[in-house]
Amino acid sequence: MQVEQFTPSNYEDRILKMKKEVTSRPHELCIERAKFFTDSYKTSKNEPQNIRFAKALYHLLTNMTIKIWENEFVVGNRCSKFIGTPLYPEVRVDTLEQDLDLYNNREVQRFLLTEKDKRFLKEEIIPYWKHEEETVKSRFDSYLNSELTDLMLNLLYIVDTNMTNGVGHFFPGHENVLKLGINGLIQKATEKRNDFSKDQEKLDFLESVIIVLEGVQKFIQRFSILAADLAENEPNISRKSELLEISEICSKIVPVSLISIHE
Repeated sequence: MQVEQFTPSNYEDRILKMKKEVTSRPHELCIERAKFFTDSYKTSKNEPQNIRFAKALYHLLTNMTIKIWENEFVVGNRCSKFIGTPLYPEVRVDTLEQDLDLYNNREVQRFLLTEKDKRFLKEEIIPYWKHEEETVKSRFDSYLNSELTDLMLNLLYIVDTNMTNGVGHFFPGHENVLKLGINGLIQKATEKRNDFSKDQEKLDFLESVIIVLEGVQKFIQRFSILAADLAENEPNISRKSELLEISEICSKIVPVSLISIHE
């Protein structure tokens, strides 16, 4: 496959503008992920954990706020804030509760959080994950005796962070996506069901893979629609052309007529 490469004439000014935006905007917390994950988990009790997580991710990808920022051409956001951090209550909720009233006033790594969002976290998110669910952290702690707990506290970053949050050492298999496409991966997972028809654990895993991939398809489709909508009211001819190109590229990921069984 031959890829055409081009460099816009104004790329330097454009990059400098984006850099200025990134470095000047405040850091904020976004509660959308926490909300959508919590909503989904409330409806999937007693289902396998990987299915529950897949459904929560699907719910997030199909409902979260999506943005195409000014000057942006490679699109895709993980939260609703320009410089934002989503929350992961299913991983651990103890530090969220501990830091809730401190985020706005930190001297280092300050995160802005509105009073409305803080109240929602305090009244809806934290109680649920504290009392209704087993988080990754709480499950991890349940395996530790007192000696191991003390050892972990002395090796906090090495042990606690790796076991509960990870430190970004993940390689998500881009080659598989580029080689097979999302539809191809869904087809492969669907065909694999026949190989494991008597192994429920493997069937659950394959089902979770399909759910997540369908969520990714929907996520990309949403950007196609958003880009087209923005292009309609864009007065700058050059930017309008870019938005239409973004829309066209995203629309090719999967047929627009796809209807997911998980909606």
